[in-house]
Amino acid sequence: MSNLGGFRGLTSAELLAWQAPRITNIIEKNILPVGGTAVIYGPSGAGKSIVALDLITRIAAGISWCGYNTRPTPTYYFQTEIPQHLLKQRFQKYHDNHTHMTTNFWMASALYTKINKGTDASNMEREMARTGAELLVIDPLNSSMSGNLVDAYQVRTQILDKLDQWRATFNCATLLIHHDRQSEHHQGETYSYGPEEMFGAEVLKWADTVIRLDCISDQDPIITLRLQFQKIRHAESLLPPLQVQCSRLTLHMRTMTPEEY
Repeated sequence: MSNLGGFRGLTSAELLAWQAPRITNIIEKNILPVGGTAVIYGPSGAGKSIVALDLITRIAAGISWCGYNTRPTPTYYFQTEIPQHLLKQRFQKYHDNHTHMTTNFWMASALYTKINKGTDASNMEREMARTGAELLVIDPLNSSMSGNLVDAYQVRTQILDKLDQWRATFNCATLLIHHDRQSEHHQGETYSYGPEEMFGAEVLKWADTVIRLDCISDQDPIITLRLQFQKIRHAESLLPPLQVQCSRLTLHMRTMTPEEY
């Protein structure tokens, strides 16, 4: 018994009798539920695409990410900032220095493409149907989808509605890689406003999970990144921030212990 295939209300007894799917998370602790939504955002140059590459390969293989378990999930990574030859160069470096490689994911590099409109949208839908991907990663949001990101109506009707349509059609989760707005500073202090630091209209907080990414140290070739869970809609408890170190030489990411912070 399920009401997922149509609009049918359940009685309290029916709801209690209904059996949920055995696996309900792509990333445990409800960080990324099956069919859910997430945003990783931060300033330019903070290493978002490197984190995204590490994340998609780990999710595809079903191995731990930053200490959190994942389930093997077919993943489609779409990006519009890196030409394909540079994407290959980056992935080759990652591939040669990691052992958890799998064919369970697809990567597309399509500059100047807006996947929520016209032929580009149709092409994306064909790709999702062809691959059977259960996670769609878009990197970055602002150059991959058309619409004025500061206009709430446009964000809702042109971007979020399209993403929600794909989630329903393809039974997939969505992860957006996004930029922040300009930080506010006063007398040497930087002010944090949680998810409101994302660039664009407030409706972008529609995501189940919002993760803030910052580069806190760059001692080439090692960069240190901080990940803050600013919102997890379905979490049963707060999750502490994480710090990871990444090598530009190998693209290895290591989760630091709290004593190392």
